[in-house]
Amino acid sequence: MIVLCLHGRSQTGELFSQRLSPIIEKYFSRTFPEIRFEFPDGPYTLPLKDGQMVATRSWARTEEASDDASGFGRFSSAIEMLLSQYKAEFDEDKIAGILGFSEGACLSAALLQNLNSRIQFAVLAGGGIPKATQQMKNSITTPSLHFCGQRDSIVSVEESIRLSFLFQNALVHQHKGTHIFPANSDALQRLREFVDPILKKLQLETGIRADDSIVNISNNSKSNPYEISEEVEEELEGLKDIYDEDFEIVAENPPVVRIRVHATELESAPNSVYLKLSLNETYPDSEPDIEVLDLVSTCLYTSKQRDALIQHLKSVAKENVGQPMCCTLVSEAVDYIDSNELMQAGDEGNQEEVGENMEEDEKPHEPSQEEHVEWMRAAAKVAGEWGSRVENKEDLVFSMEAGKRHKGREWKYTIGLIGKPSVGKSMFFNASTIRAGSELAAAVAAHPFTTIEPNVGIGFYPAPMPIPHESSPHITALNSANPLHGISASGDRLVPVVVKDVAGLVPGAYLGKGRGNAFLNDLLDADVLIHVVDASGKTDKSGVLIPEGGNFPVEDVLWVIEEVHMWIFGNIYRKWTTIAKRPEKFLGMFSGYRAKEDVVWEALRRAGISQANFSKELPNMTHADLHLVVAHFLRIRFPILLAMNKMDQAGAVQNCVALEKALPNATYVPVSAKAESSFVTWRRQGLATYIPGATQCILNKESTAWSKLSAKQRASIEAELQLYNENVFGREQGSTTGVLQAMRVAVSLKPPLLVHPVRDFINFITPTRTKQSQDPSPFCDVILLHPKGTIFDLYEAMKNEGMVAGDFVLAEAMNLLTGIKQPVRKTELIENMSIVKVMTNKKNQWQNQHNKK
Repeated sequence: MIVLCLHGRSQTGELFSQRLSPIIEKYFSRTFPEIRFEFPDGPYTLPLKDGQMVATRSWARTEEASDDASGFGRFSSAIEMLLSQYKAEFDEDKIAGILGFSEGACLSAALLQNLNSRIQFAVLAGGGIPKATQQMKNSITTPSLHFCGQRDSIVSVEESIRLSFLFQNALVHQHKGTHIFPANSDALQRLREFVDPILKKLQLETGIRADDSIVNISNNSKSNPYEISEEVEEELEGLKDIYDEDFEIVAENPPVVRIRVHATELESAPNSVYLKLSLNETYPDSEPDIEVLDLVSTCLYTSKQRDALIQHLKSVAKENVGQPMCCTLVSEAVDYIDSNELMQAGDEGNQEEVGENMEEDEKPHEPSQEEHVEWMRAAAKVAGEWGSRVENKEDLVFSMEAGKRHKGREWKYTIGLIGKPSVGKSMFFNASTIRAGSELAAAVAAHPFTTIEPNVGIGFYPAPMPIPHESSPHITALNSANPLHGISASGDRLVPVVVKDVAGLVPGAYLGKGRGNAFLNDLLDADVLIHVVDASGKTDKSGVLIPEGGNFPVEDVLWVIEEVHMWIFGNIYRKWTTIAKRPEKFLGMFSGYRAKEDVVWEALRRAGISQANFSKELPNMTHADLHLVVAHFLRIRFPILLAMNKMDQAGAVQNCVALEKALPNATYVPVSAKAESSFVTWRRQGLATYIPGATQCILNKESTAWSKLSAKQRASIEAELQLYNENVFGREQGSTTGVLQAMRVAVSLKPPLLVHPVRDFINFITPTRTKQSQDPSPFCDVILLHPKGTIFDLYEAMKNEGMVAGDFVLAEAMNLLTGIKQPVRKTELIENMSIVKVMTNKKNQWQNQHNKK
């Protein structure tokens, strides 16, 4: 079935599709997913107005005259175009209905006078005629629903009602809005009541069925629907913006929302906890109904503690009656869970319940720690040892898709730094995040727990610039490029990513030693991991200095990774009795690690468990089987690079050779974070010339800064540089400090889409971000997107960054090698290194210029 959607004057089909997207997503896609929507453009191009990058369209020329009272005669060319463009669809009666707005609503009526009963329904908004003669009335038999705005200054309510007189079976609904196609809950309810019986009857007649699994959310609520106030609608929109993917509208009318609770005490929980709020007709002048979902199933709390939390939230709700309170309730839930109050709530009499929960999951024959380590290491060999190269294309694809996407935003790519204490993680963090000139952010000391809370900063990795053909006229523009964050010694642009340095792990962290799982939980939002290893071998497992050396780094590689493996394995294993009884809970056990279900299914498939036999095979899994699933999951979800640090110290080169022999498939980069940190610090002080990724650092002995140093300070710097020249740059030809290379290789394990947005295809000027201070220049910035990102994803990311404004209209992409540019659809997948021009029109421009006649 097809629904024809006809836009208003000074609009386009693309703009109208965006206006109707809430209606399509909230109603049609859920209830009648088989419907295809067509958005044709009007035949006439209008002059560009201020704020427009693309010309808009109309269905008739303004100067066209019409002999009939309705003015429909001026649509004769448009009707002829539509009948020709959709001839096959009209001939086969595939067009079920029409959605028309403003001028498109008037065109819809004119078209229906020609087709009449061949169209099953029409929904028209903001369309009107100056007068309707008796002869015109009831001339259209198609059932119709008419929306008219009480505050519409373009088309009056009276004109809209006159248009409805042309239909024999017309329903009219007045909304409180302006000249819009309404998409609020009340309008959606009217739309459902009107369209549902027509389309369901058509489904029966044509044999087409909607997916039985799709639920009409309007029927989920036990309460009767009501007209939702603008205040509540504004609050719902605000909640969506604030909580993004953590927010869900469970039911439209009455509104029921579900919001994820991000409390610190829940970070180690195997599943998410949600606050469910049902807003009744008198809200916010009365409290919402409050439910806390999945708190008890975390095994961290009892039902009595959940009830205590609900009672607390109800008392908070009473105090906030009269004002929107959903955000307040979520914040209160977080504070209450993180305080001692929830832990203390209902302590009396709870011991029996807690004991029963523990007894339920008790394992009669608990394997030894040694057995778990044996199974874990065997599983790692099958799945691919941590740090091993991602050579299989399938591995790379699943790795790229393992993290959850943030729709409408640029990928906030995050690199997590892990390792035992005193290996130089904080030094690596400082070295990778101070290129913009900031001061050293992380404390550096040779003792455990230097970093107590995770350090979060902006680091950089090198990415190639666009490559034109050698004879391309665009070489000049590329040569004048001035990347926003600088370039590396090899000429690559520096691209910002988030770097997160968590406190050093100690053996037994997954059992609670040190800061235990709190350290591991800091890694949840990482896309890839860099395991910083002390290549010199001069620190033991706890990070204590061994002056004479002798610690084998391979053991550090293994036990640190085993900590992460056992962290996830333990979270699942503790609930195995429940999971075995209800296998469907297994997939949810991985949601806390920010992984899609597809990733879990892939890990199961690689472990030999098919999706078809999942429910039968899962309860019979052995300990070794579960370790294998976790090993596969870790390889997909958390690709890892080994950064062999302290290459400036004796014994490091020999230990790297030993690592290659013990772990021949390992991917590692030799690194001297201390050297990089020193070079960047000297450069900032004016003492040296150094470019990130360079094979040398030159002291500026003729500079004013150098002359101000004492003889002792100069000698110290010269001696330090001499050490780096011998042990870092002198290792082999082309050697660097390795920090920038480590960042590049780590990102390559889960590469983002690198997109170059431009204003034009002549100078290739990059649109500026809202907070950008640098003047725009050719190819000065890039956007990072997740794999399978579309042109519309790029538009939304650019809009979120302030690089474009208004509604998406059109996009073009250029191949720099061939110089060919072509239009691209908004649903089209973006290729890496694409150069794209996104064209928009500012909002309401078409409304301000609307001609209603």
